Amino acid sequence: MMNLNRVDIDIDSLTAWVEAGATLGETYHAIAMCSTLHGFSAGSCLTVGIGGHISGGGFGLLSRKHGLAADNVVDAVLVNSNGQFLDRKLMGEDVFWTIRGGGGSVWGAVYAWKIKLLPVLEIVTGFIVSRPGVRSQVTNLVHKWQLVAPQLEDGFYLSVFDGANLPKTKTIGISATFKGLYLGPKTSMLSILDRLFPELGCSRENAKRCPGSNLFSTSPALKMAAQLMH
Repeated sequence: MMNLNRVDIDIDSLTAWVEAGATLGETYHAIAMCSTLHGFSAGSCLTVGIGGHISGGGFGLLSRKHGLAADNVVDAVLVNSNGQFLDRKLMGEDVFWTIRGGGGSVWGAVYAWKIKLLPVLEIVTGFIVSRPGVRSQVTNLVHKWQLVAPQLEDGFYLSVFDGANLPKTKTIGISATFKGLYLGPKTSMLSILDRLFPELGCSRENAKRCPGSNLFSTSPALKMAAQLMH
């Protein structure tokens, strides 16, 4: 499959045909070479194959705003057990719905996906904040996150990971690490957090700006994205 990695961009229709063996990194790179104003909603691990990623749904940092990778597929080429090549019209809407999240090998082998290119902002902001403490402190923070996260606008991704016996927290117990990406400037992001989640204590020093068009196509941005996702 790794040799089936062609990515054909049609900037006029804001779509791209991507062979199933292409990685996310190859897909992002091809889009970035054609447009600095567009991207695709998928994961942050560059070596993941796009075929399996879309077949399983495809969650990423942009999913709250633009949906899963599978939500942004407009056509596909499926090879069935008889060796026939079927596009969306020929396979039918039920099969097309199934292969986008229900597994691409159930009804045949997906040869290629036609994806929709999405608009990206000039600047986005990311942050990682770790808060160590005793159990009650960490529990209260996580509980507040559960209340706040659903209220955030669609362009705000915020996750939390709990850990114990980490180097910085061995003497005081567990910690909660919050990772966020805001599709907008630093000042707006901090204003939202100050209003809805002041307990987090996210500061200007915690927040890092990144060109939105290069979120997954430059090394510093990819490093930040990978840290946010894992």
